[in-house]
Amino acid sequence: MPSTRNIVTGIAAMAFCLTLSACGSQGSDSAGGGNEPSNISVKDGPDATALPESSVAPAVLVDDCALTEPVCLYTNVDHKGKIDLPEGDCFADLRLLFLGAANDAVSSAVNNSSEPIRLYESTNNGGRYIVIEPHSAQADLRAKIFTVFHGNGEIASNSGEFNDVTSSYCAVKPS
Repeated sequence: MPSTRNIVTGIAAMAFCLTLSACGSQGSDSAGGGNEPSNISVKDGPDATALPESSVAPAVLVDDCALTEPVCLYTNVDHKGKIDLPEGDCFADLRLLFLGAANDAVSSAVNNSSEPIRLYESTNNGGRYIVIEPHSAQADLRAKIFTVFHGNGEIASNSGEFNDVTSSYCAVKPS
């Protein structure tokens, strides 16, 4: 089982990588670089900061997404082109925002809430969907890395993309 310090280090490295585009390209032949953070040093010893086991993971730091906003959606990859959303963690029809310009236009997302967020292909939280885990961000929904689910919860694709198809979103509340 990984130590708390390793988990915290991983979260910090991911946030650093996502917010500052400081991901290295080692082991990756793509132009966008790899998923491993580079040039990150972690302080060891008694001065090292670690969260206690009972702490909740911190929200994701993305420049224009306030930590108090449960969901931030963007029209471009790398969290660019923020869509101004109404307050809350659920919205049933993105066609109602900006004369429909927000519908089928989401290319990256941030979930600062403590609940998983589903991005749905159809309005009224219907159709296929992907899950954005709590306190996480997805910088590029074009990547073929997402588990895409049918509306009934069955897996539609284990390595699908979800770029420019979101029409609604909602937090998944525990039963």
